[in-house]
Amino acid sequence: MSGVIAWLGGLLAAVLPGVSGPQPVLGYVEGDYLYLASSCSGQLTALSVADGDEVAAGAPLFRVEDDQRAAELASARAQLANAEATLRDREAGERPEELQVIEQQLAGARADRKLAELSYERSKRLSARDVASQAKLDEDRAQLGSTGARVRELEAQLAVARLPARSQQIAAAEAEVEASRAAVARARADLEDCKVAAPAAGRIERTFLDPGEQAGPSTPVVSLLPPDKLKVRFYVPEARRSEFPLGSAVLVGCDGCGGPIRASVTWQSSQAEYTPPVIYSLDERGRLVFLVEARPENRSPALLPGQPVDVRPAR
Repeated sequence: MSGVIAWLGGLLAAVLPGVSGPQPVLGYVEGDYLYLASSCSGQLTALSVADGDEVAAGAPLFRVEDDQRAAELASARAQLANAEATLRDREAGERPEELQVIEQQLAGARADRKLAELSYERSKRLSARDVASQAKLDEDRAQLGSTGARVRELEAQLAVARLPARSQQIAAAEAEVEASRAAVARARADLEDCKVAAPAAGRIERTFLDPGEQAGPSTPVVSLLPPDKLKVRFYVPEARRSEFPLGSAVLVGCDGCGGPIRASVTWQSSQAEYTPPVIYSLDERGRLVFLVEARPENRSPALLPGQPVDVRPAR
């Protein structure tokens, strides 16, 4: 009798392979898409991809008109050049031409003082012999003092002109240069925002706009699906929930997959559902089920979003 039972068990295992192992639960493939938009607002001027294209990380995807932001960058660069020139001027002091003017004025003042000295000495000698009046002597003495004061004034002015600007003025000019550099960096970043590249490798699932249409921060231009953003969602009866703990390995099967695909359970719902939104079932199942998610351990081109799959614990 035991031989007959063993023979029947082997026959059932051959006809119904699932009887000898864990029964699969059914679900579907889903993707976490990246919806890419530009922070610039304007017309879409270039679209470098099409639906279904495979792109590498950093590959250009699209560009939005950037004339205004290019002008803002040019203006910021001009302001930076002006600020740097002002700083150089503060550090160097007066220009050579301005120093030359002061030096010429000083030479003239020294010549006037020399003439005033000669006039004073002559008036002094003549006054001692009562040839020149005291008024003439006083006049020449005053002229000598005036020309001497003028020479001292120009000498001081020349010394100051040869010095760099005061430390406060230089610090203010340096701060203006730093602010201008920050403005250039900000304008350059704003300009780069008008050109969007792929943040990761993946497949372009869909393009939503064509060149000439209006784009903006709230209007995605393309959707991108990186390979690591694919996940399998399946529903587990309450009685089998313990077979799919977090971190456990599962085997995913699908039509055309060629063999089971290994995946890891990454999430398990804590709330039961009585009516799953989408469920593919070949057998009658209990009404109480829990949604579970698993991510493939390796990239599998056979898995596509929306595809029905069967899932069983890996043994």
